[in-house]
Amino acid sequence: MKILFLNELSISPLAKDFHGAWERIHNFIITYKARPKNIFENRICSDQYLGYLQITPDLKLQDFCIDPKGRTLGNLLLGLTRHPYIDPESPQENGFLESQFTILKDSEKIPTNGLAAAFLHDSIGISFLSENFWKEIAITLFVERNSNKEIQTILSVSVPFHFQCEDFLQWQDAHTPIEIIPSPLSYKMKRIHLRDDHGSDILTRFAKKLIRSPYVVEVVNSIQFNPHERQFIKEIKDNGLIELVLASTDEGLGLVVKTSGRNLRETKYIASILNKEFGS
Repeated sequence: MKILFLNELSISPLAKDFHGAWERIHNFIITYKARPKNIFENRICSDQYLGYLQITPDLKLQDFCIDPKGRTLGNLLLGLTRHPYIDPESPQENGFLESQFTILKDSEKIPTNGLAAAFLHDSIGISFLSENFWKEIAITLFVERNSNKEIQTILSVSVPFHFQCEDFLQWQDAHTPIEIIPSPLSYKMKRIHLRDDHGSDILTRFAKKLIRSPYVVEVVNSIQFNPHERQFIKEIKDNGLIELVLASTDEGLGLVVKTSGRNLRETKYIASILNKEFGS
């Protein structure tokens, strides 16, 4: 499981008043709640106790929590966090001490701790939406160690939608294992639907083999002939459907199968299994 790291740079500029602080903390909490719970822990990592966090020119978070209007949100935020960013004598501590981490903001390189910790833990940050700069999920991180300089991209979410955007979905694909589930049906219960076209006998024999795959739910239908298609996998859809073509046939006979894939990522993985088993 990963953990979200508080981007301390997003604390400022401070909210102007109590109402602004309430809105900022509320947005932070709903962003946190939107995280995929199968990927991220139910804590946020910060560098220190947040009670002393200045949220307006006149208010610390602990003062905000005393006010009845802010008590629920404020205490929820305090209860979410653990610290420090980096455990002592860990590999991440060595990486942090041996390198300099900065981001480019308003044409100025600014040192960062939270985003550096997120990078070293192969995770992402979470930001307060204190200004428009943090509306962007992808942030350029400069890593300098001795004479070596690297430019990396670190993600930091600041609105619930960030967990649905392409940058995050690509990160999720790269950082989480695929868990595909088999069909609950036995192969004798799986249905085969094919048009009574030329070549249906060939497709029927092939379909009877296909439904023995634990990840095939049913054969949905035949597809149009594709005589010039040379790939077994013709199309993959995010609803678990895969179009297959028997490239060895002159007509390019093909069919569409319903698989147990629950999204495009899972369906692509199942397609690779079917290609390995039936496509050669």
